[in-house]
Amino acid sequence: MQFENRRFNIDSKYYMVALLCVLGIASFLRFHELGQSYLWQTEIHTVWPAKHFLEGLGFSKPVGTEPYLRAWITSTLPVATSFSILGYTEFAARLPSVLIGLSTVLVSYFLGKDVGGKKLGLLVSGIMALDFWVINWHTEARMYAHNQFLYILGVWLMFRWYNRDGLDFRSRYLFALIPTILLGIHNHLSFLGLCPAIGLFLVLSLFMEFKDNDWRVKISQNRFVRNHLKWIFLGSLTALIYLAIHGIPFPLLDLAPSWYVFDRGSLYYLRWLSDYNSLIYFFGIGLVLIWRQKKNWLIPLAFGIPFIVQSFLFFKHPRFIFHL
Repeated sequence: MQFENRRFNIDSKYYMVALLCVLGIASFLRFHELGQSYLWQTEIHTVWPAKHFLEGLGFSKPVGTEPYLRAWITSTLPVATSFSILGYTEFAARLPSVLIGLSTVLVSYFLGKDVGGKKLGLLVSGIMALDFWVINWHTEARMYAHNQFLYILGVWLMFRWYNRDGLDFRSRYLFALIPTILLGIHNHLSFLGLCPAIGLFLVLSLFMEFKDNDWRVKISQNRFVRNHLKWIFLGSLTALIYLAIHGIPFPLLDLAPSWYVFDRGSLYYLRWLSDYNSLIYFFGIGLVLIWRQKKNWLIPLAFGIPFIVQSFLFFKHPRFIFHL
């Protein structure tokens, strides 16, 4: 017994050292020459409102006094805080995205570990740490690094809430998931894709619970099943209230700005990803493999369903599937 405990501790230390190495490499790749290049035009949409806020003008656009409140809690306010401490520099503008990006690498490890063990966790976090496209967005003063972090965090919290606490109303994971979803929707509209994925996951899970048993007996004797029904009802009610207040999200209405390129077909994202990294198809195979266990169904649904929906929407740009 002592030998087994000792081996367990050695293994734990090995994985801890490996994770620290991944985080160290990720930090180096993101901080290296972070403030050397000038701000991109798109970064100005975050930087100038942050600067104006510190000058007492509120979150306003670079020209004029028109308010710019897009992702002000998650993106603009952290940049303003960074400016107040480090001054108006490119480094300070991008620092919040780097810190959020490093947090994403860490959360990716925990999600991978829960799905397939520590080795998978290290693999996922390693990919996040080294991927060029991920590094690019983690070093720009925009809200896309935050969107990725909140989305993966939301998937992980939902995964733990379902598998560890059985959708309990008093779960600490639920208390963390609710503000994560609210911040995610505030940060970027594409985060909404997680909500129907969660809803579909709960419906499929409930169907499997009823498949081989009398549903009336299941409802009366199984608290886990009752929690399914309660959350499906509450989720549907919340969705109806959201649609009543905000209407149908504009991407679903095929609305696009005048500068948009109109000749992108439904397979645009798949072609773009295959040109970017031919290994993308192996990730698709991985999603199929983890479908074998019901506890993992959330993962393919959360990353696959929104990708498919985004592919058929009229308005397409690679950064809109960055979190997927």
